[in-house]
Amino acid sequence: MTSFRKLRNQIMQTLPLGFAGVSLLVLLLSPFMAFRWMQQPFLGLFLEPHGVVSQLARENWAAKKNGVQNYDQLITVNDKSITNNTDLRAALANAGATVSLGLTNQQGQPYQVRVEPRPFTRAELVVWFGIPYIVGMAFWFIGIWAYRLSSDKRSSLAFLAFTSSASTITAAYFDMNTTQALVLLWALSLPVAGGALLHLAMDFPKKMSFVERYPGLQWLPWLLTVALAIPVGREILAPSHPWGYINTWLWSYAAISLGILVFLGALVYRVARSHSAMIRQQSRIIVFGSALAFGPIMVTFLLPSAFGQLVRFQVNIAFP
Repeated sequence: MTSFRKLRNQIMQTLPLGFAGVSLLVLLLSPFMAFRWMQQPFLGLFLEPHGVVSQLARENWAAKKNGVQNYDQLITVNDKSITNNTDLRAALANAGATVSLGLTNQQGQPYQVRVEPRPFTRAELVVWFGIPYIVGMAFWFIGIWAYRLSSDKRSSLAFLAFTSSASTITAAYFDMNTTQALVLLWALSLPVAGGALLHLAMDFPKKMSFVERYPGLQWLPWLLTVALAIPVGREILAPSHPWGYINTWLWSYAAISLGILVFLGALVYRVARSHSAMIRQQSRIIVFGSALAFGPIMVTFLLPSAFGQLVRFQVNIAFP
């Protein structure tokens, strides 16, 4: 039993630090990926994994103006097959004033459009990369700061796991829509964020009474994380079909929504039922801050997505 507890404690210490390391790697690599992507002509669309057209766009972007629809799949550029961003860079290396795009919709119907590429502007870079990246850095430093203050507490480890995954989700958001070099890390961070929030709901600012009676329940959020992470990774690395990743992401959004709701609910419960004045005061402050931080993104994006409604994500509003 002692050796099992020692192993369990080692895992609880190592995993959050590993998440923080992954997040730091993403923070270091993301600017280079963004700079490299900006060197190629901009077709007026973003691409998610497997060449699927992202819903993120502005109405005046060339591809969108010429009829390219969200979640169609880019197949060819100037009759050259496109399977990843390397292929796209090669196809655009000697592109002329206009470029022919071959796409197919989710019903398997192919079509072609012609667009006029242009440079991606600095103002667009600030909105789509700069804002999420700064938020990602803030998450990472907040997590490390909290961990250094109380590294011996499991709640601080769960908090570090959450801030690290949130850092990856925000900092690599631009890459997920452009080069996809970091998309596997981005996608796996979604279920980690949901699991960490559920763990925090049980443990912070004080363990729930049922967790004190049955400590093994603290593993349930991480079992959910693993259960969601397996199909997420599979659909990125070996997709069942080009759009297979979408449902795995929607399930992950549902897990994050559940984590937020349970976390806020647990805090409200502590405000109403805790015998400790300090716990009640801490919970009141955290409820206010968490509702302000999570409320807009949950109501406008996470919950609708969890119920299958693919809504446009407002980067410059939701992330800050």
